[in-house]
Amino acid sequence: MRNTCQNKGILRGFIVLKHFNMESQTALITGAGGLLGPIHAQALAELNCNLIITDIELEKIELLQQNLTRDFPKCNVQSLKMDVTSHSSIENVYHILQKGNISIDVLVNNAAVNPVESELNL
Repeated sequence: MRNTCQNKGILRGFIVLKHFNMESQTALITGAGGLLGPIHAQALAELNCNLIITDIELEKIELLQQNLTRDFPKCNVQSLKMDVTSHSSIENVYHILQKGNISIDVLVNNAAVNPVESELNL
């Protein structure tokens, strides 16, 4: 996976940065290891938002967590394995957040089920 945080400053230059700070807020991003998840995470990290990044591929989001923590040290980033198609997986993440007394202020519902070629009727 390429380093998605190497080009810091997705929102840099936009007026929103001068007026918008999410320092005390926490966002949960589903599908954070996918195509757009890292971009959503970086944009929120630039606004000092704490992040809960989730995906079914834990290795991808652990690398993303390392990059975000390095590039945005003010942000608390936690990675959790979650399959949005599994009720028990969602409940597991809910219980982890509940135990940590973590409330979610923002949901980026980014997860998607990627179709396999045989399902596309190509």
